[in-house]
Amino acid sequence: MPAKTPSERDEILGKLAAKLDRSPMTLQQAYDLFKEIESEVREAEEDPMLYNALMVVRSRLKESMERRAEEAGQADHWARAMKAHDARLILNPLFRTQDNDQDYIKVYRSLSPEQRTALQYLEGIGGIKLPRPEELQMNMKRNRLKSLFKTLFTRAE
Repeated sequence: MPAKTPSERDEILGKLAAKLDRSPMTLQQAYDLFKEIESEVREAEEDPMLYNALMVVRSRLKESMERRAEEAGQADHWARAMKAHDARLILNPLFRTQDNDQDYIKVYRSLSPEQRTALQYLEGIGGIKLPRPEELQMNMKRNRLKSLFKTLFTRAE
């Protein structure tokens, strides 16, 4: 998605600021807002200015709610939820390529150790199950063979 105009950025950030000004915010409201911010982050990956601003907002909300969760005796629950969200966030490059097997394989093979750990974590908690490059390559070979056989054994009419 192309970079947003300054007025579009202001609109997005203003909308989030208005929601952040609600106080006091429950953990559930904060979590819902956190998910909304992450949705905006995914949309803003091609717009560095907006992306960076959203990441600052995300970080501040996360820090604020960590303190709030601790006060409410929910620190462990909040920390687990945030760990899953952080893991998903650093795997966005992989998620974006899921529709293109070649790109997916290339990105998967270039995952950093931190991203591999995040992937293992999400798979371990049942958050996701992504195909391995070897599986995709085998399917691609199978599909090429099917296509070849279909071409060879289909009569021209």
